[in-house]
Amino acid sequence: MMRGFAETILTSRTATYIDSLCEKLAGEHILDPKDLLGASEKALENKLSNHAAFNCGEMGDTLLLRRALPSERSERRRSRSRRRPNVDHLRDREARGPRKPALWAAVETGDAAAVQQLLDTAPIEERYRGWTPLMKAAEDANVDIIELLLAKGADVEATNRRGRGPLSFAAAPSAGAREGEAAAAVQLLLARGADAQRKDADGLTALARAQRERPEAIDVIKEFENSSIKEEIM
Repeated sequence: MMRGFAETILTSRTATYIDSLCEKLAGEHILDPKDLLGASEKALENKLSNHAAFNCGEMGDTLLLRRALPSERSERRRSRSRRRPNVDHLRDREARGPRKPALWAAVETGDAAAVQQLLDTAPIEERYRGWTPLMKAAEDANVDIIELLLAKGADVEATNRRGRGPLSFAAAPSAGAREGEAAAAVQLLLARGADAQRKDADGLTALARAQRERPEAIDVIKEFENSSIKEEIM
């Protein structure tokens, strides 16, 4: 829904740009246009201005998308004027929507104990909106949970629809990532076999992502690449 809405409003933007913007918004749990109304415009602007992943243009476009939506007051007036909806129909529609798998939800909340317990029964690669639990743990730079998932056999090379894998997300984690742990998460994934040369749909390697969004991971990747070159020569 967000992509179609963005295409309607941001008519001068390329498809690649819109895909990237929607992916970043999804990382902040803004999956539907109405999610943009979850906070005031000022609060949203402050949040994005302090977010490493959003540049000035993307922040401005996000605010433009929010302004294109009807205000909450208008929505309330409109809803009062409409007939009462069919509750059963709404429930059926909700039931058909994607539900967050238990393991994925535990990873998202950073609950390592719950993750450990669920690993005995939950599918390790069960996805939510195209993301595996390991991708989410990497985006949050949660090293403890990354280790749990890898120990259970999580695929370190799995990718989402944009061709981004756990290493790519660890190199450019979300604003909510644990402070100072981005480099540790990158180091762990590289040690477990993540391909530092893999490019995503935007043609970016993990190093390129880090250079654009999270500098503290750059040295870790460069050191790993240099050591790999030396091993090949020997």
